[in-house]
Amino acid sequence: MAVSQIDPNGLNVGQLGSRNILINGSFTISQRGNYTSATTIGNTHTYYLDRWKSRANTVSGTLTHSTGYPFTRSQTALLTATSAGTGYMQLDQLVETNFYQGQTVVLSAWIKSNNSNARIGCYTGTWSNPAIHSGNGSWEKLSVSFTVGTGYATPLVRLGILSDGSWDVVSISSGDYIEVSEVQLEVGPATPFEHRSYGEELAACQRYYQKYSGGSAIGLLNMGAMYSATSAQFFQNLMVEMRSAPAVSSSNFGVSTMGGTISAASQVLIAAASGQFVRIIATIGTNFPIGSNVFPRVPSGATGFIAFDAEL
Repeated sequence: MAVSQIDPNGLNVGQLGSRNILINGSFTISQRGNYTSATTIGNTHTYYLDRWKSRANTVSGTLTHSTGYPFTRSQTALLTATSAGTGYMQLDQLVETNFYQGQTVVLSAWIKSNNSNARIGCYTGTWSNPAIHSGNGSWEKLSVSFTVGTGYATPLVRLGILSDGSWDVVSISSGDYIEVSEVQLEVGPATPFEHRSYGEELAACQRYYQKYSGGSAIGLLNMGAMYSATSAQFFQNLMVEMRSAPAVSSSNFGVSTMGGTISAASQVLIAAASGQFVRIIATIGTNFPIGSNVFPRVPSGATGFIAFDAEL
């Protein structure tokens, strides 16, 4: 089935901005890594593509981030079972909002699957009635409308191979898949998918997650200073204001003086933070003079990063 990129109503899509409540519904942003090769997913909700948590329960599965064919301005997320069993595979996005309580909204997505239990829906205190794919292996536009429950602040959008009722357990065969693109949640009625620029989508994702990375011996953050012989302190203004004070993670993160040897950090902690800045303490093994200027670095020949996470 060919997927039309033309608005059938003749609308100027540029005049319909800020409709999609979801972030990265086109799957164009992937700050955490390149998943064009199949990446194994397991029974723990894990972020790979920005704002989307992936999970495969009981069965083994993979996630592949494709170029988006036949979509011209979007990419796709493909979940594929690599074993058989009674379980589920899914993509979830928690929505940070309480503005839509009591309103009728529409969830839509392009879905391709060879399993007739591929479906989309939303939890807002109760599960909405899902829209279900035929399982014939072709692209189908699914759409479902529902009323957002009152008193429920974080709607959960879910797409996957799932059962009726609790949306959990269903029979899955090795090779079963669901491929997803252009996911949109909006106050009804449904409109054509909202294409945001890469910069707009990235900034929206960075409200929840920001990653600073570099190659061989490249500085990552602002210059800092030693406040003890083995502890360095850095202040960093964040790229965009984050949803809340973030947590930190890092890999191959080190510290050096100007032109000096890089000392690997054994521990990286946030000493203070807001949605706008962080103060980082890095513990290193080398004694540097207290008060000396130091630089956050990645060891030569290594890849590394430091990331800040304010996900829901």
